[in-house]
Amino acid sequence: MHQAPEGVSPGFGSRRLELIRLERKLFPKAGREKRIERAVKAVREFRGSFASKVDLETVKWIAQDGDILDI
Repeated sequence: MHQAPEGVSPGFGSRRLELIRLERKLFPKAGREKRIERAVKAVREFRGSFASKVDLETVKWIAQDGDILDI
């Protein structure tokens, strides 16, 4: 049986646990601010039809979405 990662209820199914582990491996907290900065920079550079319709706060929210399980 899988052990639940720290801060995660052990009642989750094994696939859910594997997804959480993968997310934490691919998106560690240590690089979170840099990932957000890169996402904001990419959107600023893009400035096409998408960027002209989406404000920076929404872009930041999208960039942080991968960290939503930390709440």
